[in-house]
Amino acid sequence: MNLSKRNSFRFTANNKLSMLMALASLGLIVSCSTSRKAHTEVKKSKGDMLPAVTEADAARGAEKFPGYTLAGLKQDMILYEQKCGACHDPKKPSMEPAEKWKGIVTEMVNKANNTYDKKISAAEQTAIMRYLTTMSTSKKK
Repeated sequence: MNLSKRNSFRFTANNKLSMLMALASLGLIVSCSTSRKAHTEVKKSKGDMLPAVTEADAARGAEKFPGYTLAGLKQDMILYEQKCGACHDPKKPSMEPAEKWKGIVTEMVNKANNTYDKKISAAEQTAIMRYLTTMSTSKKK
């Protein structure tokens, strides 16, 4: 028997199975890393849809909420992105009239607090409402 034939790799049933398992594992790893990256990019781009807050927005908010500042408005926007964005893509505040946000936020907070471990406190709910009602009257779409 020729030595080169004896040492050559043979595709036996076990070798084929091992090769298929290795390829399947590699495919799974690649697809998971690709889908995670794509999901992150989508979340990031949708979060960018929220309008930037300005001094004019803070001044308008201060009419409803005395003492409201640009720093407070920015902080409330971040809270909105974090808390509401944990479950779904946050809506632009201008998509609903100010008076409608109270019912939406109340309903969503109740749903989140009854479903998930990370609760939304009453103070956080108030901050989210302050941001949404201030920015819903913004002319930015």
